[in-house]
Order: sequence, then structure tokens, then C-alpha cells
Amino acid sequence: MEKKEDIIYHQYLIRLDDELSRKMVNFSKENDIKLTRVIRKCLRQFFKDEELKEQTKSVKKNDQKK
Repeated sequence: MEKKEDIIYHQYLIRLDDELSRKMVNFSKENDIKLTRVIRKCLRQFFKDEELKEQTKSVKKNDQKK
């Protein structure tokens, strides 16, 4: 864990298979962005999708109760 300017950063070891790793590296080169940005973008999208799933579940539950 690293702290800079009152922000705490965590370090993770991420293992990717060779094919996925190549895709990610190529994507970052094609779009002129760093690998960390690709990973953060993917994580944000993942959590956004998960949040939408949870919202959908709660709406379905409420509809069933009516």
C-alpha cells in the first residue's frame, strides 16, 4: 500500500495468459495509452455492469411483490 497526497494506492499482481496479455498490450499501443489505464478502464466498466445487475435484480424483486 502506498500513500501519496492523502490518497492510498494498492498494488496487485495480475496474471494474464499470453493471448490476453498480447491483446491488452496491442490495445494500449494502438490507442496510445498506458496499461494501467486499460486495466482501470476495464475495472470501472466491470463494476458499472455489476451495479446495473444489482439494480435490475432489485427492480425485478419489487415487481414480483406487487
